[in-house]
Amino acid sequence: MKKILSTFLSLALVLSLLTFAPAKVDAASVPSNANLLNTYGSLFGHVGTCVTPNQWNDSNTRNFIKGQYNSITMENEMKPDAVLRNNTMSVSQAKGQGYNIPSNYSESTVPTLNFSTIDSMMKNAYDNGIQIRYHVLVWHSQTPDWFFRSGYSSNGGYVSKSQMNARMEFYIRSIMDHVYNSRYGNVVYCWDVVNEYMHASNSGWLNIYGAVNTRPDFVKLAFQIAHDELVKFNKQNSVSLFYNDYNTYMECDKIISMVNWINSNGKICSGVGMQSHLSSSFPSPDYFNQALTKFLAQGYEVQITELDAKGNNDSDQANYYKQIMTNILNAKKKGGNITAVIWWGLHDGASWRRGENPLLFSSLGVKKQSYNAVLQAYFDAGFSIGQVTAPSSAPAVSTQPQVSVAPTQVVPSTGKITDGTYYIKNVNAQKYLQVAGNTGADAQNVELGTGTGVAGQKWTVTNNSDGTVTLKSGLGNFSLDVANAADEDGANVQIYSSWDGDAQKFIIKETSTDGIYQIATKASNGTKNLDGSNYGKEDGTNIQQWSNTTNTNQQWIFEKVGGSTSASTAPASKAPVTVSQAPSAAPSQAAQTGGNATDIAKSYMAKLNVVNTCPSGADQKKGGVQYGSTTKKTYYSTTTGGNRKCNVILPANYSSSKKYPVMYVLHGIGGNEDSMIGDNIVAIPANLAAQGKAKEFIIVCPDQYAPAPGTATSFAFNQAYFDGYDNFINDLTKDLMPYIEKNYSVATGRENTAICGFSMGGRNALYIGYARPDLFGYVGAFSPAPGVTPGNDFSGMHKGLFSESDFRIKDERYVPYVTLIACGTNDSVVGTFPKSYHEILTRNNQPHVWFEVPGADHDNNAINAGYYNFCSAAFGVLGLNNTQTSPSAAPSAAPSAAPSIAPSAAPSIAPSVAPSEAPAAGVTCDYKVTSDWGSGWQAEITITNKSGKTLNGWTLTFDYNSEVVNGWGADFVGQSGKTVTVKNPSWDANLANGQSVTVCFIANGSDKSAPTNVVVK
Repeated sequence: MKKILSTFLSLALVLSLLTFAPAKVDAASVPSNANLLNTYGSLFGHVGTCVTPNQWNDSNTRNFIKGQYNSITMENEMKPDAVLRNNTMSVSQAKGQGYNIPSNYSESTVPTLNFSTIDSMMKNAYDNGIQIRYHVLVWHSQTPDWFFRSGYSSNGGYVSKSQMNARMEFYIRSIMDHVYNSRYGNVVYCWDVVNEYMHASNSGWLNIYGAVNTRPDFVKLAFQIAHDELVKFNKQNSVSLFYNDYNTYMECDKIISMVNWINSNGKICSGVGMQSHLSSSFPSPDYFNQALTKFLAQGYEVQITELDAKGNNDSDQANYYKQIMTNILNAKKKGGNITAVIWWGLHDGASWRRGENPLLFSSLGVKKQSYNAVLQAYFDAGFSIGQVTAPSSAPAVSTQPQVSVAPTQVVPSTGKITDGTYYIKNVNAQKYLQVAGNTGADAQNVELGTGTGVAGQKWTVTNNSDGTVTLKSGLGNFSLDVANAADEDGANVQIYSSWDGDAQKFIIKETSTDGIYQIATKASNGTKNLDGSNYGKEDGTNIQQWSNTTNTNQQWIFEKVGGSTSASTAPASKAPVTVSQAPSAAPSQAAQTGGNATDIAKSYMAKLNVVNTCPSGADQKKGGVQYGSTTKKTYYSTTTGGNRKCNVILPANYSSSKKYPVMYVLHGIGGNEDSMIGDNIVAIPANLAAQGKAKEFIIVCPDQYAPAPGTATSFAFNQAYFDGYDNFINDLTKDLMPYIEKNYSVATGRENTAICGFSMGGRNALYIGYARPDLFGYVGAFSPAPGVTPGNDFSGMHKGLFSESDFRIKDERYVPYVTLIACGTNDSVVGTFPKSYHEILTRNNQPHVWFEVPGADHDNNAINAGYYNFCSAAFGVLGLNNTQTSPSAAPSAAPSAAPSIAPSAAPSIAPSVAPSEAPAAGVTCDYKVTSDWGSGWQAEITITNKSGKTLNGWTLTFDYNSEVVNGWGADFVGQSGKTVTVKNPSWDANLANGQSVTVCFIANGSDKSAPTNVVVK
């Protein structure tokens, strides 16, 4: 269907890391009369395929379709470039032909619309008892560029937003009017209103409306127009409107944010069409299922659209299809509102992925193993032929309140809010909990808004006997309600007619700040809280349920209506509650000692007995070995300005009484926090530890695409996209590492911290490891991608994150204990780049391990070999001797470890001068001596930004009565007389409001008193 997607899939197959264990597919229990129509068609309501008019007009093909499907999607004939003709007619002529010309349409002409194929296919479907998915109204691809230009001419300039809004309205209304004014129009049961917006690029839509974001006005307008049309024809309850996209598992949270915003003033988008162009190597069934589960938890209607799946062979494909379908069927059994499963093509010979054989039939009517596997999954799930609903024991997902099973334990409120009526303010946004549109109705959305005192912002608290509270809206007999009483992150919060169910019971929890509370949900047994989505501060920010965090978007203030804390008519406007963000991860002071650090690293790495291939079975789970559990976590990133996710894998016998090293494992380009989650990542270190060949450690798998706010872009091999990966160093060191160290029992220090990755992850592991060697003592790169040093990459010439000469550790104390680079001998993606890194490090006299994996491509064989060796050497398991007594005299350079002498008092000093170019008052500095050996000492200055805005680059100057001989944590420019000048570190130019940075230095002399004339510019 899409050439660009085909390219992306090919890359994804190469770069993906996910595997799954094959399971035998047994079709023996499938009844002989079973087919797709009487199984999936009955259960989901619609099972379908895509067709062309020529295919349909062939009687054999048509009979085949009617025997297996009850839904068709036109492969191309309903897309904009098939409907829009490159000629115009006058508005008066258009009205005479039944076109819908909106009142805001100011142009004199409109393009001619081609309805001939639409009309003939609607009639054919009607005559043969088939229904149609209309695909698609608004799409950046296959929409002629002239449609966006002045005069509908390819030579014209792009029109304004308002003019394009009118054109879009004309187009949508005219088509929907034409369809539903037809006697055959009832065959169209749903519409893809907007297609692939999250992947839009180089289109008129973006040229006019701007970059992709989660609040696109024209997308919301498109749904509003389409919904208005359904209301006009009284079809709003029988026809569905979808947002349709591919790789939804990679964009899930963004799509949820966008759809919830689209529906913020009333539900106009029914749900999500999950295009499913899959491969057995990516995505994993679990990864796909995570997105499906999230969408269903929002109460969305979901359709599996454009389904096809490549396998390595027929058996592999069948296994994969069975796992995918099993997850879909299980979601249906649990009440998931899944209403269609649509395959994208009749058979392999007619597939747009020709040569990959991704469908259930090899040729017309010739079934493959995958066909039987899909049916086997259906019957294994407990369904029967002709079944039209999930088993009666499964709760139905809808906007109706669901009676949930009482939790085994009810967590009582830890905070007490007396009965009464309150305004409820979100600490992060400084805005109030309100009902969208100030309208009392079942399933009406709940959001944040500026205080106005309307009834929809008033909530009556009633304490219940079980320690919970209910929150009744001021709009009538409606209460705050978790949709479907779902115990899922991202479950939507709404109002619904008051009833005595867990969905409408909440638990008030105190925080460390008096008067500030969390509101936990009983539906989750108190484990999840009301949460301002994506840390939003705007009016309309959606309220959802999310796992407990300490973030201020989950914190609330109750202001009594008519009480002393607020005016009687409206919430009071108050200054925001200031909550400091976690500081940057401070440099570890455990630098190598015991001799020359380079020699220590060489000696240690020489102990590693490199194996060029991963030993058989080492990457698989075995009986008798305990394996760690994987948990997805959410943390707030000041770097990206929003919530981000990571996966944390704890050792099997994790105990908070023990401190564990941490290994950060980074994915390839286009992946996310789930991409490295596979048996190999869990099994290899656990199997080694069971043999005494590795230490137990915590594994963290982050999403390393971390674009700065407002800079996110679609997947592409260009610098704009790479910038999001280059910026991950800031998210990691300033946000993720402090989060992990705060929430888990972590052994801190570079000797306990490792970073490694595959492909783009290997490239970033090298970059981050060598940019911040003060934080990471172990660095591993498996088939690392280009970009660490200058050279040709996928986007052309990359400037390089380091020059070749700078690809070295500049501070001798921080040479990594291990740097390991590995690559397959047959790598068809990154080619010679891994070896070039080895050669550059060799020229720069940087100790490291380099080896090649025989026969491996850019694949799991290369990953497993590199990862196995890296885990075998991490965290000093081979015996690291780096002890040394404190120096008796001040060294000529910085001592490599902090002597064990208690630091002197830490007097706090503020900048004594506020230069005109410095931020307004609010930047402070704290000084303390951390080690003292008589004639020399180590000290640090912590700069904290409380100015209310980001410092975009900074310079610290101060007068010091002793000689500063070395420093780290920033760029020490030098000392002139008494004046020392320090600039922001090259890897971290900006200091956000609420953040701190610590610079450390060694000094000689006798005067350890605090610096004077401290200035931060």
